[in-house]
Amino acid sequence: FVKALSKTNGSEYIHLIFSRGDVFPLAWSIDGSRREINFKALTPVIVKRVSRDQFLNTLLSNPTRYKLFLDYVMYMMLTYTDRVENLRYKYASDRVIYRLLFLSSRFGNKKGKQISLKIPITHNDLASSLSLSVKTVSRELNRLRRKGLIVESRDEMVILDYEKLNKQLSMTINNHIIEILNAT
Repeated sequence: FVKALSKTNGSEYIHLIFSRGDVFPLAWSIDGSRREINFKALTPVIVKRVSRDQFLNTLLSNPTRYKLFLDYVMYMMLTYTDRVENLRYKYASDRVIYRLLFLSSRFGNKKGKQISLKIPITHNDLASSLSLSVKTVSRELNRLRRKGLIVESRDEMVILDYEKLNKQLSMTINNHIIEILNAT
């Protein structure tokens, strides 16, 4: 796993986590644009590096590879759209749940009702990617643990019941709507 991050005022902001088979930096591979983004390996990785010209020539000379790459670009656009969608949630509890659901769909291994996330992501990484404090993320994860929705160990997080966690997101959103309506 590799995280893409930028640094602002000494703080890290995680843009995305890449896994096996991902292409990065994506914008550079297509149009040559560069951004101030750093990449940091979270696990041992082997990176295949090719020149942009070689990459584009390979795509353009093979329609099947070109189509696969376009499919990948669309997938990554949806991934970034999910990131933006996640940040629209006002409450920390909703953001944390949505992010866990997102990570489970991208990196999870399903076993019955459970989804195992063997991704080396820390509370600090979650906080950074959600624009929340580490304390807030830890508090929300503790709530989910107490409700029996997740368990964590040093190298794994397990969503014990994806459907219940998804319903928890819906319940918190509905409760927040009711709070707003009652306040007016």
